[in-house]
Amino acid sequence: MHRNFYSAEILILLLLYYLGWNNPSYPVLNCSRTKSHLVRMIIHKKIIPILLRYKLSLPLSCPFHNERDVLWWPNVQIDFLDGSWMCPFCGAAFSSEEIVMNHWDGKHTHYETEDSICLARFCDIFRCEVILTALEMEKLKVSSDGLPSIHYNQNKIQCDERKMFVLQKKCKVIMRQCLLDMLPSMSDKDYQDIEDEINVAICSYLTCNKYLDGSLQTIQPVPVIVCIIVGSLLLGGFCLCYYVFYSIS
Repeated sequence: MHRNFYSAEILILLLLYYLGWNNPSYPVLNCSRTKSHLVRMIIHKKIIPILLRYKLSLPLSCPFHNERDVLWWPNVQIDFLDGSWMCPFCGAAFSSEEIVMNHWDGKHTHYETEDSICLARFCDIFRCEVILTALEMEKLKVSSDGLPSIHYNQNKIQCDERKMFVLQKKCKVIMRQCLLDMLPSMSDKDYQDIEDEINVAICSYLTCNKYLDGSLQTIQPVPVIVCIIVGSLLLGGFCLCYYVFYSIS
């Protein structure tokens, strides 16, 4: 596969960039902390493991990079002896996550950089409402352990196939943006494999049939060597059974 295969979609990507899918500098006060944290969790569960298998990490050009997340903290707790939380900007220590968040919002909202991104803006392609509902249902299931089972059903939605198609296309373009800077350092095959896996993990759910699937597990591809071994065993077993049957008859 030649690199110019991607030229047309790269042009589309650049066009979408200027149309606003990746606009920089999103005001922190207009950014949902809860939704941003949810998108970050989905990224770490479904995208990062794929990159790690190829010994890669998200480039800074990707809007999902930690340093571009306007609300990237406080995902990591600083382990002091007193269990306090530290502000990443000024180093002040606080006794709880909530207090350090209030401190940040009140003192350091100017910290956001020119290319800061509010991850909550990507909730449409990451299906935040669906995932959040699934997580809440799981919590209810755990908390009701030992009690009579209660079944919760997500409300059915009126699904527009055309809108889903446009949303899935948007998802694929944004995911490609995250991978473009990796292209020079890998083979075309690896690039295509990574892109396909990420699209399966995220974008493939943007259809009427799969939209309400709240699963957070990434489908792991079966290694070729495993397929060869399993195939050889099945073939060998078939030949053995045929030989035994032929000998008896």
